[in-house]
Amino acid sequence: MGGTPKREACFDLIMVDMPDGLYVPGVRVAHPKVPSWNILTGDWAEPIFEVARSHLQDDGATFLFHPDILDVRETTDSYAEAYGFKCLHDW
Repeated sequence: MGGTPKREACFDLIMVDMPDGLYVPGVRVAHPKVPSWNILTGDWAEPIFEVARSHLQDDGATFLFHPDILDVRETTDSYAEAYGFKCLHDW
């Protein structure tokens, strides 16, 4: 009984809110400057789906809130398919 222990899934629900590039009231940055953490850049999708695949129960769900931008939607759909997820409801 050696080797690496198998990691078990541990979440029933994962919620992700994608940056939307808007000014955030109450954050100490000059208006209308957008905080760097609220700007959608780079390879944002893969880490989300990697974590979900690694830690979500088989019958679990992921809520992914993202800006309604065609490129973001296409990237989300592409990674969801690649990682074996399916969209049950699109608002």
